[in-house]
Amino acid sequence: GMRPSILSIVLLWVLLCGVVEAWAKSPAYGSRKGSSRVGNAALGRVSPQQAKQLALERYRLKSRTLSSPEKRRHKLHLVPPRCADEFTNNTVEIVVSHYDGDIDYITELARAYNSSGNVRLTVYTTGPRPFANYKRLPNLGREGRVYLHHITYHFSKLSDITLFTLGSAGRDEESLLGQVKGLKVAETLSLMCHGREGTHDVRGLWYAEVMELPKADRFRGMPIVKQRHKLASGDFRLKSYHHLQLKPAEPHPFSKWFVKHVHPDFSLVQKYLVFNAIFAVHKRRIWGHSCEYYKALEKQLNAKECEVVHYLERSWAAMFASATFVTKPYPDVHRC
Repeated sequence: GMRPSILSIVLLWVLLCGVVEAWAKSPAYGSRKGSSRVGNAALGRVSPQQAKQLALERYRLKSRTLSSPEKRRHKLHLVPPRCADEFTNNTVEIVVSHYDGDIDYITELARAYNSSGNVRLTVYTTGPRPFANYKRLPNLGREGRVYLHHITYHFSKLSDITLFTLGSAGRDEESLLGQVKGLKVAETLSLMCHGREGTHDVRGLWYAEVMELPKADRFRGMPIVKQRHKLASGDFRLKSYHHLQLKPAEPHPFSKWFVKHVHPDFSLVQKYLVFNAIFAVHKRRIWGHSCEYYKALEKQLNAKECEVVHYLERSWAAMFASATFVTKPYPDVHRC
């Protein structure tokens, strides 16, 4: 047979070297290396300074696949050496709606912001496998049922500030959207840590603005940024999600449901809008609505897959922005 020429061997060697070098520089390779190192270090007891460094390193890993503007944005919200008194003087509870998988990223964030001992983590799981120290709830209504259960069950003894988030936020195996969720949790904590009274003009309500994603990243065939307002329009309906049929909301579409169950002014949705159900709210703004108000919403989440969950996701910010920031709870606060 023919023997390979020296030139062909050299070309093959150059090609292999190029492939190996490109793979080593890829975000996937870097994420695997960094994640292993961060994860192993986080297993032992660490000081607050070490915890902050671990969290910052995880931020960098998460941001590698984000666009350049997003990289610049997240650098503005790294954990500062010390949070403002407006944050440390309040008890802060991070409530996680979990189904499956790890919550290492959220745990690291909670540890990083807990240098003053005022932050605690509460995890509710609706998944098939029980986890130690997680509170078990029926698999109904996704995160909407979890959030409303926490509010109604702890109505009179809520922490000063509650940050609600999905367990998938910042998870390694998640897509770009999962990484953005993680950055939203980090930015929400950062807003509170820096002493901000709230997002926009709403005292006691914090959430990250809708982040601009690269145009190449698409959601259901459309650029995510362009689809933002369409996904929260008055005629919005969702009959299926991830190929699963949803129990229809009553009434529908979105505007009719919102006016009946949340607030008579639907224009609040466009003014105060947060996606991915990640936000923080002060208990005195939660108390701006009665316990019965939240219980009525919770009763609608009586199926595993509900259209109401997706209406709620688009309503959280408007719901709390429309509530009064009360100085004293309603008389029935202890009878929820």
